[in-house]
Amino acid sequence: MKQLSAAALFISGALLLLLPRILAPVCIHASNIDPKLGAFMPCSDAAAIAYVIGAITMACSCAVMFAPDTGTAKGALWLCLTLAGLLFYGYLLTPGVCHAEGMPCRASTLPAALALGAFQVFFSLLGLFSIGSFDRFHATFRRP
Repeated sequence: MKQLSAAALFISGALLLLLPRILAPVCIHASNIDPKLGAFMPCSDAAAIAYVIGAITMACSCAVMFAPDTGTAKGALWLCLTLAGLLFYGYLLTPGVCHAEGMPCRASTLPAALALGAFQVFFSLLGLFSIGSFDRFHATFRRP
């Protein structure tokens, strides 16, 4: 199960790298927006955040897959979970995406980034449960 979550996190990291430029382009990469104007839009900063989060997620998934012990895998999975939270923060709050409904970043990039973030949260938690990271928490609330 740990290998499955690591592979899924690697795929989500790769998709995050491809998302703002190729899969669902933000305004700076869209064909109908002037690139000089697109650089000043908030979605270009959110795209840069997605690039960094995607690269770190891919590195963490490799650490989970090839970890010699469970402590390293737990740390990498917790980092992937934190990065998914930062992805939600980067796209929903600061810097966010453009406010106009017809902008490409609002119509395509935002829903795709949020779906990838939810995918990343799910597989990070799945990996943490499979390693046994929540056994102590589960034992605390178990009925005698």
